[in-house]
Amino acid sequence: AEKQLEINPTMRLAIEMKGWCVGMKGDWKNALEYFQEVHRLANHPLKSLAPLGYAYAKIGEREKAFEAINKLEQRQAQEPDLAVDGDLLMVWWALGDKEKTFYYVNNCFKKGLNSIYYYLEYPMMFGIKEYPEVIELIEKNSSPASAKH
Repeated sequence: AEKQLEINPTMRLAIEMKGWCVGMKGDWKNALEYFQEVHRLANHPLKSLAPLGYAYAKIGEREKAFEAINKLEQRQAQEPDLAVDGDLLMVWWALGDKEKTFYYVNNCFKKGLNSIYYYLEYPMMFGIKEYPEVIELIEKNSSPASAKH
């Protein structure tokens, strides 16, 4: 991320990556600053919200995490073909709401969003694959019978 930022200091992907690295080391307040910059650079009130929501949840600013969720849901309503379920599951996971997290994991599978497999491997989602509900969904959706033709 730092190398990429040397080349392009406003590269959102690199800034976000740096934020995740800082956050995963336990400094979610500092990570939040990176995510706020990513959101600012997105130049849209309903974009780049999952990292913000996640960081807010991690530092205990639950109301701001819920604001991020509301905005993600608003974007989903405005753009019905856009899938924000993965973003929502991340924020709910950070908030510790396993029921909502599993709801969105299931939605990802229902909608055929293959990105769910990446989401479940992200370091910030550590521990989610240990839950029987998630194991069951992975097994159910990874079987040859569930493969789409």
